[in-house]
Amino acid sequence: MPLPLPKIPTAKEVEQFGRRHRLGLVLSLAALLGGTGITAIAVAPLVPDAALLPQRLVTEAVQPQGLQSQLDALALLDTPLTRNDITRSTDTAESLLARLGVRDPAAALFIRTDHQARKLISGRGGKMVQARTSADGTLQELVARFPSEVADQAGTHFTRITVMRGELLLDKRTVRDGGFFDDAWK
Repeated sequence: MPLPLPKIPTAKEVEQFGRRHRLGLVLSLAALLGGTGITAIAVAPLVPDAALLPQRLVTEAVQPQGLQSQLDALALLDTPLTRNDITRSTDTAESLLARLGVRDPAAALFIRTDHQARKLISGRGGKMVQARTSADGTLQELVARFPSEVADQAGTHFTRITVMRGELLLDKRTVRDGGFFDDAWK
């Protein structure tokens, strides 16, 4: 015959027990904390000083295999770098590109002179900008997203301006009211 399981007290019974024996519970907890504190103070002088413990220094030269070939292979890669930022109302083309890590005077000139690209630095700040550059800092692609220029659609639509480097020069592609904000982040 199996042994009967002890009855698990309900929350109400636990609360009633706590109210009835409040002083005893507090004194028991105080005694437990005091006892552990006194024990810690009593044991502390018995622990040896860490400076007096024996120490060993193990030194081993590690030479990774094929390190130079790996470095040469990495040097040949043209790694695109991507940075994100938000425009400021005081931005110039140069300051925005500098914050994005772009070192490309042609891109700054294009942003200043092109009518659509100039929207990146004109008007209010807060436009989300993403720049993709080559390893030497040359702009490959710049994408800006900001609320629609049509006031009625500003809460649901956005404008995206993409500036890309073609074979010889920079080009732009503008998408006005390109979609809903929810679709843009999926």
